[in-house]
Amino acid sequence: MTDSARFFRLHRPRVAAVAALVSLLALYGASRTMIDDLPSSLFRSDDEAFARLERTFAEFGADDQDCLVLLEGESELGRKGVDLLRRLDARIARIEGIAQAWSLDDLVLLDEGLPRPLLPAPDADDAAFDAALEMAHEHPLAQDLLLSPDGRVAVIVARLEGEDQRVSVLRKRVESLRAALVEFARPGYRLSLTGVPPLRVLIFDAIRHEQRVFPPISALLGALIALAIFQRIGPVFITTAASGLAALWSLGFMGLIGEPLNLLTASLPLLVMVIAYTDSIHLMIDILRGRQAGLGRVDAAARAIRDLALPCALTSLTTAIGFGSLAVSRIEVIRRYGWVFAASVGMSFLVVLTVVPLLASLLLRRGRRPSLARRFSGMRPLAESLIRALLARAGWVTLLGSALVLGCLLLALGLTPENRLTETTPKDSQAVEALAVLEQHFGGALTAAVSLEWQPSQGLGTERLHALIGAVEKVLEENPLTRDPLSILDLEELLPAKLQGSSGLALLPPQLTRRFLRADLGHALVRVRIPDAGSAECDAGYQELERDLAALGAAYPDVTLAITGTGYVARRNINRIIEDFARGLGLAAGVIFLLLAFAFRSLRLGAVCVLPNALPVVVVAAGLRLSGLELQVPSVLAFTVLLGIAVDDTIHYVSRYQRERSLGFGQEEALVRAYLGVGRALIMTTAVLAAGFSVTLFSSLPTSRLFAGILVSGLIAALAGDMLLLPAAIRTLAREEEAPAVERN
Repeated sequence: MTDSARFFRLHRPRVAAVAALVSLLALYGASRTMIDDLPSSLFRSDDEAFARLERTFAEFGADDQDCLVLLEGESELGRKGVDLLRRLDARIARIEGIAQAWSLDDLVLLDEGLPRPLLPAPDADDAAFDAALEMAHEHPLAQDLLLSPDGRVAVIVARLEGEDQRVSVLRKRVESLRAALVEFARPGYRLSLTGVPPLRVLIFDAIRHEQRVFPPISALLGALIALAIFQRIGPVFITTAASGLAALWSLGFMGLIGEPLNLLTASLPLLVMVIAYTDSIHLMIDILRGRQAGLGRVDAAARAIRDLALPCALTSLTTAIGFGSLAVSRIEVIRRYGWVFAASVGMSFLVVLTVVPLLASLLLRRGRRPSLARRFSGMRPLAESLIRALLARAGWVTLLGSALVLGCLLLALGLTPENRLTETTPKDSQAVEALAVLEQHFGGALTAAVSLEWQPSQGLGTERLHALIGAVEKVLEENPLTRDPLSILDLEELLPAKLQGSSGLALLPPQLTRRFLRADLGHALVRVRIPDAGSAECDAGYQELERDLAALGAAYPDVTLAITGTGYVARRNINRIIEDFARGLGLAAGVIFLLLAFAFRSLRLGAVCVLPNALPVVVVAAGLRLSGLELQVPSVLAFTVLLGIAVDDTIHYVSRYQRERSLGFGQEEALVRAYLGVGRALIMTTAVLAAGFSVTLFSSLPTSRLFAGILVSGLIAALAGDMLLLPAAIRTLAREEEAPAVERN
């Protein structure tokens, strides 16, 4: 990379001007960045399942717009509980943005076709209320849906206007509902709010709050640790500024191309900053070493470019490959995330290679305090003794390290995708507590449905349609996952026997029947509750349901039977996201091996690099398995970031080793010199990044704590892999006579 160093010497003002112009453009792009808070964007796909979900929403209404208000009494509701329910129902119905409030007070009975309210008039005696509540347990729209079996918990369903509303809109309506609950709070009763919209608001607000609070604290903590090591403000400012500009460039790039920030891409600038910081530290230490050797500021910066441009380019390329592999994902948001991240990593390389040398050539002075090399000189004899003792036992270290990697890999292969709604929400929130009450008394707050579609021009006939819907309900009742199927047949139970059938349905409210049957469109739904269970239970239940529906569909070849609903499609596609991340991680590992083998001009050396890079990933994955955790979106994202950081450190070590070999040192001596030369940078980046990520361990979100825990523990394992296993593996497995793959300078 001599040409790059020469270009820097000759054209520093032009480089600075271009960097400043690009930064201004990035600042403009960042100001144009939009926020995508549509919940469905996280699991949108281009397959038939998502198309069916959108079609079902258009024809029957969305199933994820219901806010659930729980009224819990110390005993059965009785007159006082019903009175509170009625007044609260009326209050909720008046809230702006509430399309409909539905509770026991809205249910009717049909006697000879004449409707009468299920609940008695307010001035009726207590016996009338008790009798009405007993009848509610037999009402198809109340039993296990609006009233718990023990009669202590009643539910008001507040259906929001519109479909797939942005969180900013949902938030206003949820806050209005919470205000109504505070207004109607009464002794002896507990009012709480849950459902998909309140939980979405809770999750988005928690993430938005922590994205404002945690990054500055992490950056400050990392800067303090860097200051404690450098003991000079200049190097800390330069490395922090470079990584911050890398984040700005990535954010600006997203704004310029119109890529919005969502729950997934919002973390991209922070991760780019982390990746840029590791290379910035390596460059900064090399520049300081040059200054200590007596070089001027410009010469020291140019030498760092000459020596580290290729390793930094390799680290950026391998990281870009790791995330770029996500571009083949089946989920739209993951495809965009992959290629945007890959492009952002490329920009971070340009930022680091220009900003760090530029600022160092302008700002870095020789301080009166002890140099970085002197401060580490007291540790040098200990480090040298450690590496020489390690190399003397290189075979055993390599064997034990390989056994550890293999054993952890076998454990990690048992991990399976896992996603639950409550795993992404703060545990101490009222909405989560209310969700647990629904799980206990009603079998779950989430919903799914079985879709029945046929050609409307052909029709099915009332009798045949009823027989099919009845068969579907039987399948759902026998399935261990699904609870309380509800269809047009249950609505017909409200009618007297002689009025049941297609003609009698006209007596029921159209807004009710249209939630289950659209004969004009050839479409019917059987709705069902599902628990917020783990993936193993849900996947087994859905697979059994798919088999049963396929067998049932054989007798009805003109009808398409399929599972749909937000709960089903979201879980299915989020599992796909996890699988795509895991598949991309494996693909990236293979491509990175080939790339390193090509860059180092040695298949053997490329294969040696696999061990230390695999170590942090498989060790942490095995730890997840042993602790009873499974793969979630944050964990597989953390593994991808972890692989990028581990490969970064490995490339810097091997590049330094080859540079020492090119200077004529033997293999063992080159390994020692590389260890002493790069080790301090590896330790420093690990300390700063681990400290920064450790702040997120205090997050209220379990997924954020999981992400931080994986990265902190993985960074420590990666450091052990590069400081212990890598030199031993090179000594044991690499040929000593292999030609070095770097320029002789």
